[in-house]
Amino acid sequence: MKFKWFFTNESTTLFDPLIDANVEEMHKEGPLTDEYQTLLRNLERLEELKARDRKKPASRDTLWMVGGNVAIAVGLMIYEQKHVLTSRALQFVNPLNKT
Repeated sequence: MKFKWFFTNESTTLFDPLIDANVEEMHKEGPLTDEYQTLLRNLERLEELKARDRKKPASRDTLWMVGGNVAIAVGLMIYEQKHVLTSRALQFVNPLNKT
């Protein structure tokens, strides 16, 4: 599917191939060997790094700003259907923050 990445919850990170290789090595080794314990510690470290690398969700301020701009746009469209809209009314829409 072309848009598979859009519908998945988690995207592939740079750590995924390393984690997969580590897990394969763990399957080859027995759980009672010293090498297995080393691989297990490496897997824990990789999982920590992967957890730190995740993107944070949008802040509430950003969501409120977007929601307010959408509400203004909808209000202007409703008003425009019944009345004449001058070009000065579009100045009320907040521009995107460049910071």
